[in-house]
Amino acid sequence: MSELPCSAAALFTTNVVKAAPVRFDQALLAENRAALRAVVINSGNANACTGAPGAAATAATAIAVEQALAVPPQSTFVMSTGVIGVPLPVEKLVAGIKRAAHRFDAAHGPRRRRAQL
Repeated sequence: MSELPCSAAALFTTNVVKAAPVRFDQALLAENRAALRAVVINSGNANACTGAPGAAATAATAIAVEQALAVPPQSTFVMSTGVIGVPLPVEKLVAGIKRAAHRFDAAHGPRRRRAQL
């Protein structure tokens, strides 16, 4: 996550078949190239060849990050890698995003545990 809007660029596949996150990110960059604030990446599931449910899962992932980190809408880049053709377990991913967001401090990255004296 960035405290300030960031400019972004990306190189995408030229394949006719594009995973939901690729389509999402292409549209995001076309609309909002200069104000990205976060990136979320999952592995194990490419969210590719998943149709409308995959597109909805990608959008839900971005929204979960934006809400958890209190960044503006349409400011999160989504990337996925892994198995093709399997629906993304979006509920599990969103729950993980919420848990992870509580472990970060905007000023210092991951929250540091205080040493017990």
